[in-house]
Amino acid sequence: MKPPKVILIGIGVLALAIITGMLWRSASENPGSTPASRQSTAATSHSPGDPNTPPASKKLDQSTSSQSPVSVPPPPSKPRGPIEHTTAGKKPYDTGIKNDPRVSHTNDGKHVFNESIAIARQLHAPNTEPEEDVSRLNDIVTFYRTLLKQNPEAGDNQSIVAALTGENEKNIVVFPPDHPALNGNGQLLDRWQTPYFFHALSGNEMEIFSAGPDQIMGTNDDIAFTDRDHSDFLQGLTEEPDPGFDE
Repeated sequence: MKPPKVILIGIGVLALAIITGMLWRSASENPGSTPASRQSTAATSHSPGDPNTPPASKKLDQSTSSQSPVSVPPPPSKPRGPIEHTTAGKKPYDTGIKNDPRVSHTNDGKHVFNESIAIARQLHAPNTEPEEDVSRLNDIVTFYRTLLKQNPEAGDNQSIVAALTGENEKNIVVFPPDHPALNGNGQLLDRWQTPYFFHALSGNEMEIFSAGPDQIMGTNDDIAFTDRDHSDFLQGLTEEPDPGFDE
């Protein structure tokens, strides 16, 4: 004889209730396995750059990135005008005069280049050799040539000194007009009170000679700043070389 359907349905409902109770107990003992806990774990594993990062994390990143930027100094300004390397100092020399701290200005509109004047003040200094004198004069002429792009136009001592002391188109002074080696005629004298001899080979080359202790130009004791052989200079200076000079 078969059991009634009511009894079978009751047994099924009871079994379902028992299974549901077992599942609920298991879930309460292991909260990490619930969907809510899994969602919480996933939220804490976001990287800082993740767009789903919680607002608190994003605020922290913003405060970190709002620090003051490092101050970088501006690049140095470029010098004005063309730059050339002078014999005196062997360093770049800016030909712009305005606001140049190395240049002094006189009331009559002259521009005095202090570095060249300092070299001129050492001319004929004690404990120096005569060869240093013609070398310093070459440095001074080089300053003039650097700034005016040519040698002084006239070739005689007096005219060249006038150009070096400011009688030029730019009113540039590279030699002091009150130097003790200048005589009353405006000539530049060597240690033995003889005028220096200036000989321009070209617009950018200048030979400079002192007559030496014997005060006679064209003899063996002459002191020269030149790239030429001494005998070549003598051939150009006089029709006949000095007989006492060995070629």
